[in-house]
Amino acid sequence: MKAQFDLNNHQYEADLSKPISIAIPLDFIGKQPNTYDVPYAQSRAYKDGTFVGDIRQGGSCNFETIELTPHCNGTHTECIGHITRERVHIAETNFKRISTTLLITIKPIIANVHAHHYNYTLENGDLLITKELLEAEIKKWGSLEFDSLIIRTLPNTDKKLSDNYDDVPAYFSLDAMEYILELGISNLLVDMPSIDRLYDDGLMMNHRAYWQVGEEREVNSNTDHKTVSEFIYAANSVADGYYLLEIQIPPFLSDAAPSTPLLYNLEKK
Repeated sequence: MKAQFDLNNHQYEADLSKPISIAIPLDFIGKQPNTYDVPYAQSRAYKDGTFVGDIRQGGSCNFETIELTPHCNGTHTECIGHITRERVHIAETNFKRISTTLLITIKPIIANVHAHHYNYTLENGDLLITKELLEAEIKKWGSLEFDSLIIRTLPNTDKKLSDNYDDVPAYFSLDAMEYILELGISNLLVDMPSIDRLYDDGLMMNHRAYWQVGEEREVNSNTDHKTVSEFIYAANSVADGYYLLEIQIPPFLSDAAPSTPLLYNLEKK
C-alpha cells in the first residue's frame, strides 16, 4: 500500500508496506536500556492455583503478566501530562500520529560553563546539544516542511539498545529548545533517556519550555497536542533526511506509553 500527498507544492509517495522501526525492542529476559536504576521491565507466567500460563510448564497457553516503567525501560512517547498537575493521557492527546519528519545526526559538544545556558549548574564533562548544532544540520536540508524532528546523537552504537544511564548523557541547552519551539515542532524524538539533564533536582526546564508550562504546572492548551519520544534508536543504516513518520502507541490512560515510531521513505513524484 502506498500513500500519496502534497508537500511544498510537490507530490510525494510513501510505501506503507516498508516501515523502518526506530523503537528499541523490549527484551523481558535479556538486556534492556534503563535510567534512574528503576526495576527492569519483566514478564512472567501468570499463576493461579493449578493454572500456569506457560506451555513449557504444562499450561494450556502462554499467559503473562508484564511490569514496566515506560519512562525508564525503553522507547516511549509522552504528552504534556508528564509535567502538569492535571492528569493528561497520551492516548487521549490529539497529537499528529502521522507527520513529515526530518532525521538529523548531532555530535554533542562539551559544555562551556560560561557560554552555555541551562537553569542548573553545568558540570565539567556535560555534553550539550546546542542551537548552533541544530541550525547547522537542519540548514543542510533546505526548506521542505516537517512537523516532527528526530535527533540521533554520536557516537551511535548498539550499546544504546541496552545502556544503563547511571551517568549524565547529552541533553539540550535552553537555546536549543527555544529554537525547536521556533521551528514549530509537534513531535520531538531523541535517542537519549531525557531531553533534560538527568539529576537536575526536578527542574525539567526543557520539558517545561517545550510545552510552555509554568511554575503552577497548568496545562497549556496551545501546546497540549505535542509529544516527546525518548529512548529511540535509529541505526546507522537509516540515513539522515526526510521521512513520513508514524507513532504507534497502545491506548494507555497514562502520561506516557511504550511506543513504536515508524519511518517510511519518501519518493518525490
